[in-house]
Amino acid sequence: MFSEGSHFFSERPLTISMILGGLLLFGILAFLKVPVTLFPSASYPGLSVSVEYPGADVHLVEETLTIPIEEMVSSVGGIEEMRSFAERGRTEINLEFQKGVNLDLKSLEIRERIDAVAGNFPREVHKPLIFQYDPDQKPILIISIESKKFDFITLRSIADHEVKSYLENIEGVSKVAASGGKVREVLVACDLQKLRAHGVDLQEIQRVIQANNQSASIGSVQKEGLKYNLFLSGKYRSIREIQRQPIFSKEQNRIFYLEDVADVSFSFQDEASASRLSGKEIVSIFVYKSSVGNILDIAKAVQGKLEGLKIPDVDFRIVYDQSDSIRKTYSNVAVCFLAGVILMFVLMQKFEKNAFTDTRLTILLQFPLNFFIIQFLLFLLKVEFDLIIAGAEIVGFGVWLFIYKFLCERKDPGVGIFKFRNTLGELISFVIVVLALCLPLYYLDRDTGQSTLRLGVFLSLFVSLSYVLFIPLHASIKMVRERYFRSYHSVPVANTVQDKPSRLIRPGNRLFAILYIAILLFGVFRLVQANKELFYSAESKRIIGYVELPAGFNFPQTNSITKNIEAKIAGTEGVADVTSKVEPGHSLLVINVDESKSKPDDLIQDLRKNIGNVDPAFCYFSRESEGSRYKEIRMDALGDDYDKLDSLTKDLANRASDLLGTSDTVLNYKSPRDELELSLNNNKASGSSLNHSEIANFLKTAIQGSVVSKYVEENRELDIKIRAKEEFRNSVTSVERFVVKNQVGKYVPIPEVSSKTETKSPARISRKNKKRVLSFSLRASEDSYRALQAKVLDELNQGLPENYHVELGRSVEKAIEAENRLYIVIAFSFLLIYMVFASYFESLTRPFEVIATILFVFFLNLICSSLLFGKISLPVYLGLLLTIALVSFQILCLGKILKDTGSGFKREIYLVLCALFLFQILFSREGGRFLMELETTLLLGIGLSLAFTPSIFFRFEEFFRRGQSLELRPLPIQNQEPVFFEEVKPPIKKAKKAKKK
Repeated sequence: MFSEGSHFFSERPLTISMILGGLLLFGILAFLKVPVTLFPSASYPGLSVSVEYPGADVHLVEETLTIPIEEMVSSVGGIEEMRSFAERGRTEINLEFQKGVNLDLKSLEIRERIDAVAGNFPREVHKPLIFQYDPDQKPILIISIESKKFDFITLRSIADHEVKSYLENIEGVSKVAASGGKVREVLVACDLQKLRAHGVDLQEIQRVIQANNQSASIGSVQKEGLKYNLFLSGKYRSIREIQRQPIFSKEQNRIFYLEDVADVSFSFQDEASASRLSGKEIVSIFVYKSSVGNILDIAKAVQGKLEGLKIPDVDFRIVYDQSDSIRKTYSNVAVCFLAGVILMFVLMQKFEKNAFTDTRLTILLQFPLNFFIIQFLLFLLKVEFDLIIAGAEIVGFGVWLFIYKFLCERKDPGVGIFKFRNTLGELISFVIVVLALCLPLYYLDRDTGQSTLRLGVFLSLFVSLSYVLFIPLHASIKMVRERYFRSYHSVPVANTVQDKPSRLIRPGNRLFAILYIAILLFGVFRLVQANKELFYSAESKRIIGYVELPAGFNFPQTNSITKNIEAKIAGTEGVADVTSKVEPGHSLLVINVDESKSKPDDLIQDLRKNIGNVDPAFCYFSRESEGSRYKEIRMDALGDDYDKLDSLTKDLANRASDLLGTSDTVLNYKSPRDELELSLNNNKASGSSLNHSEIANFLKTAIQGSVVSKYVEENRELDIKIRAKEEFRNSVTSVERFVVKNQVGKYVPIPEVSSKTETKSPARISRKNKKRVLSFSLRASEDSYRALQAKVLDELNQGLPENYHVELGRSVEKAIEAENRLYIVIAFSFLLIYMVFASYFESLTRPFEVIATILFVFFLNLICSSLLFGKISLPVYLGLLLTIALVSFQILCLGKILKDTGSGFKREIYLVLCALFLFQILFSREGGRFLMELETTLLLGIGLSLAFTPSIFFRFEEFFRRGQSLELRPLPIQNQEPVFFEEVKPPIKKAKKAKKK
């Protein structure tokens, strides 16, 4: 079949050229449409239930909402972990499900269960909301809004009412938030004494404004045969209309105006956020992406919309863009790969002395052809192009060079081009081995195995395309050369096969056995003990800073402390600029690094030194790339009593920090804050014709304020807020002077129906799997997660009170689970390799020779790579898998031709591959470290395989044959055909054969 195909390729080269050209064109078109990202994105399998209970304190929310909902949803199948929190006025229950669960069906099931219990909730409780959530959300874009004409008030209004709504409908955007500036509102500041003198209260003022600030459609009337819609316009058109709003007093039986009892004016909302760029106050827009959003697509869409949003005298500037890292990553990868290809062909030119010009050109053109064909397949399958696929194609190109050279090493190499009929078995076996290595981990853990699966599938696809399209492409190039470039010719290359196996490892059997066992034992030790990070994100030159303050710190206090920290950061050498987002109790800092002056890791240490002690705040820094992967050790302390749990958690955090030797300890909760608690006397309240809801609503409106309606000014809506004047709410004693109008129109002082006590109350009560929990995190630990579990967890659980214990956070548990799966996957992969070779050789014993050889090279490469990088990361693991596949392929070729390739052949192919990957390894700038680790591990594996595989394989072949009824011939000497074993056949069979003849 293949011989006929070869004739077809030689007879119809122009047809083949047009087919290949058509595939190339479709691939180029698809390349423009395929989404690009750094790493595979996966939807987080989580659902969240959110319920609001206005006015309820933390404990009431926990008892009334959180616990009943937990009891109802905990029996839903597939829940990995349930975390919830209760805070003033609301609760949220976050459910993490097993991978592959249909969240739409689970959402319906949870809705049914919550509806069953919602009938017991108080009337004030809002309808529960169920939505999908992602626990690791951070801004991907920060947009500065600047103007020389408008002040911060106008800029913030533009951000809230024009920019936010304009960007929120972009696909993949989960949230758009504005920060900085001041938000205008219409404030109705009521004098409580004047209200009481006129016989009205805050609720009546609220009802009057709501009833008189609305329009209504009345119906229609006819006039002279025409139909007119009747519309009643009642919206306030000026601030004066609000001030002159009439109010009827039943007690005085007269009408008075709102301005008689309240100051109505334009004001600003209480500041709750700020944004700065290098110390300068700005108005910013923060854009967040959903778990499945594409950063490049979102950034492109945002830039396009900002260009189309023409607002006079307003400029938009993107001060932070995560997509820059992606562009720099692929630019760096492309430049390094191109430089590597050029250097590779310079070496090939030197080694082959202008030989095989057609073949060399074919190999060069295979990469763009395969690249665009794969782009076309990605477009059809609706799969994003990421760094894993790019790495599979780049590494696949190097692997194909390795495979091609071995495929051409045959007794009858012809003109140096392999033949389908005698090489298909090795190629298919190689692809099966690669898939057997890469598929199992995906079935055990899709998050960890997704990258492994992509690398295996697309590398196998690249190599298969190279194999299948090599002869057609070569025929097309030859046709072009013969017709248009007759002076251009190709020369066959000499066979480099030598007749004796490599002598690199030729010690005695006992010494070899000791060496082999030592390598295996130390390799297993490194596999178990080395720190494993089977996740990855491209490194970035930005640093993310976090400022956390204890509970009770308001915005002005947080803003003042953050300003001081920003000034110290800006004064540190190596800092280009700092962008901040400040909110009550915490701040986010994005720091750009000037690479000419400092490296990010060194700068983090300088920042910590310059900032020093900033008590009561806690400030820590991390690389931007570390935010999306797990770089902190989170631990959960579970118990019943919150105060006791708070004290225990602080002590546990200090003990854990001492055990691990790290100074960065972060409490992931706010300590209890001072509160003034009003305890309502139900008997007195009922006797005064009051209830809990009426008192709570009055106090909330008087102190915090309530938005009762909207005022439209120049097509922009402003809140109309009602609250008491500042002198009635500026101190603790103000509460004692409050009076509430009851249902019969009498005023009741608050102290008559309640008692006041000062206490401490948690800002938030967190729960894990239906038990109260407080968490702390330790950062920058180099211990493996298994060592952490053995060294820290058992130690912390000693001496704890009954019903109190410490657990690892879910992220650490996942890392340990992934490590356990890794051992299973490696064992399972070797079993699959045994089955592949058993079917290839049609033997149950010969695969053991292959496995024994692979184990030696695999563990030797693991030792070298783990010591070089200090850990087994995802790219190192992928490089080890590819090493196994290449060793397997080399053994296939050795087993078929029974010869070892010459040292010159090995040296040339290894130098060519080193040249291809050299620039990526040496210049692994932003985003290139993933490929650097992968390619370095692969080059180590190829070097070890070329050096040791033939000797070890032939030695094990000899060893295994001695244990069978086989007669071994001596090792071949030079110029002798190498036959390593011959089966001894019984004499009776020879007699039968002679008789038949």
